[in-house]
Amino acid sequence: MSTNERASKLYQKLNWTEQLLSDLKLQCDAFLRTHPYAFSSRLEPETNCRVYFLTTVKEVPAPISFLTGDIIQNLRGALDHLAYQLVLIGTSKESTKIYFPIGGKGDEAYKEKLKDYTKWLKKDVLEAFENLRPYKEGNAIFWQLNELNNINKHRVPITTGSALNSMNIGMNLQGVVDQLASEEPLWRNVRVPDFVVSPSDRKFPLKVGDKLFQSGPNEPECQQEFGFGIAFGEPNVVDGAPIVNTLQQMFDLVKSTIQDFTTFLD
Repeated sequence: MSTNERASKLYQKLNWTEQLLSDLKLQCDAFLRTHPYAFSSRLEPETNCRVYFLTTVKEVPAPISFLTGDIIQNLRGALDHLAYQLVLIGTSKESTKIYFPIGGKGDEAYKEKLKDYTKWLKKDVLEAFENLRPYKEGNAIFWQLNELNNINKHRVPITTGSALNSMNIGMNLQGVVDQLASEEPLWRNVRVPDFVVSPSDRKFPLKVGDKLFQSGPNEPECQQEFGFGIAFGEPNVVDGAPIVNTLQQMFDLVKSTIQDFTTFLD
């Protein structure tokens, strides 16, 4: 089998995974178009501050979680297929016990893990694996992919939920300006541009009653704009990170890894 033929098999799997990722984006967009989140506000008499809070949070549809699991499994599988081809080249023997080595708690631990592969892989391939640093304290995306795949194999579905992605501070500032304009003509033609920020606390998982924002004392009630999204809900692995962005990062990493290792497939 030629280098191109070996690489072609890997890219076919990646192409299919890319299609699944596109399908996931469409499903997420379709869910968000149903307006699954609603919020209101109330004035806190003790502080005279206005609090904006959630009144509606719809559950993320199960197919989104299932599709997320399929993408994770395909990406991990693509790496394993790469490892299989490398071992086949190194030994001319087929094996069903080969997997792409991910794990170890540091450089030395990972080198120890690679010792199991010395009888199968050439020295330059082993060095390439070391340079990837595919473990939690190195390139953590590899580690997250591996952990999520293990979860997906033993417990379905992958946990997903909703999170606060952004808010438009500019709209709140415009309300303050409009209040000033009612008393001082100088402010009447002032328009505050959009100023979208990402909160440090994404409130994952969102639930009814969660406080999204609190204005300053005596600030007027004004139109607010919040952005919401679907996120992973796997504590200690990926908790609160957007699923589409995270999976895209994983896809890009797996694709670049296969591209980099293509030179060894001859």
